[in-house]
Amino acid sequence: MSKKLDKEFLKIFFQLSIPVIISEVVLLIANNASTAMLGTLSEKAISGFSVSNQAFDIYSMVILGLTGGFHVYIAQYYGSQNQEKYNQVLRYGLKLALAVGFLCTAAFLFFADPFSRLFLKDPETLAYAIPYLRIFSLTFIPYAVNLVVSGAYSIIGKARITLYAGALNCGVNLLFCYLLVYGVGFFPQMGSEGAALSLVIARLAETVFLYFVVNRKNSEFRFRLKYPPLKENELMRILRTSAPLIMNECLFAFAFMIVFMNYSYVGEQYLACIPVVTLITKLVFVPSTGAGSVIGVMVGGQLGRGRLEEARENMQKIRKTCYLIIILGCTLIALCSPWIPKLFSLQGDVYEMAVKMLLVKAFCSALGGGITMVFYNTLRIGGDTRSVFFLDGFFSCCFPMLLSLLFSRVLPVSFLGLYFAVEFCNVIKSLLGSFFVKKEKWLQQLS
Repeated sequence: MSKKLDKEFLKIFFQLSIPVIISEVVLLIANNASTAMLGTLSEKAISGFSVSNQAFDIYSMVILGLTGGFHVYIAQYYGSQNQEKYNQVLRYGLKLALAVGFLCTAAFLFFADPFSRLFLKDPETLAYAIPYLRIFSLTFIPYAVNLVVSGAYSIIGKARITLYAGALNCGVNLLFCYLLVYGVGFFPQMGSEGAALSLVIARLAETVFLYFVVNRKNSEFRFRLKYPPLKENELMRILRTSAPLIMNECLFAFAFMIVFMNYSYVGEQYLACIPVVTLITKLVFVPSTGAGSVIGVMVGGQLGRGRLEEARENMQKIRKTCYLIIILGCTLIALCSPWIPKLFSLQGDVYEMAVKMLLVKAFCSALGGGITMVFYNTLRIGGDTRSVFFLDGFFSCCFPMLLSLLFSRVLPVSFLGLYFAVEFCNVIKSLLGSFFVKKEKWLQQLS
């Protein structure tokens, strides 16, 4: 690999990933700002918010699994320049995502109370969690639309559209969160419920923006043009690819719902630390998050054209680049850990726990836990969904979930000890992911 080639690769890598990175940074800054505003109300408001995050994680995992198989075929059909096919695939994916969105919205809207009580016992925290979740569930339908459409644009290398949509979402969310949480001007003071409502408004604004993008004249996706429906055998082939992904994401969501319940069982007072650590690590590792879009274009696109050797080489380069980024991010988290929790108004024992959790996260990610998404996206974009299932959903049930049950109910340890055990599982997962990628079942042309 020559230095010239390395420079050319890095140029393409950042050209493709920077729009996604900026979009993710913008959204994460908005989420961090919203969490910080909730922190000014109460640490228990953040704990209530973390329960809503569990509901969203369950829903988003199902939607990701559902749309993942469709995005695989969109990337490869786009690579083979088959406009009719990738438009047909997108339309089916959108219809299914909307159906799931309606069902999940209804479920969490009407069962917010019993769901929240699975994790919480404190009445004050429940008073924040239940109304927040009811309002927050209204974001699920626009989220389904946004994920399918934005994901399709990202996977074909048009990540600037995702950037613009994310920036709009962020701006609207920050504005209305400030206005509704604190009751500025003629807006009512709604507290944590205002933060949830601002998310609904932001998601809807993003959906409207994407509607106009899709319907512009030079759009790659044409909703106004009539295409014949996908043949039954083609649809079944896509659904067979999607089925393991859906099962995988459902198992993953279930496993980490149990993990969260065990966190609550060991130390409910520390639940406020979890969204803080999660949001900060996502923000710091966001350059590697952009690799999903890069893999879609530089690996998925090459697979669609039948250039398997180039796809293999690009995957190896992406892996090395992302690991370097993760090492730098871990160093930054470790150095800044004493100051980060103060941004969210965490105090006392909760502050100290958040600092220790940030250090644990940085340590485990540096050992390899942070690179697992590169393996996941590579296997998924190549259609090796069985390996994705064993790497993600099956693994999560066998390791993090069972270990959290063991160290909370059978051989109880401290909250930090439990958190370390769960996070260290990602190191093992990265070794398993490397094994599956080296088998190269993902190195195939599907289109």
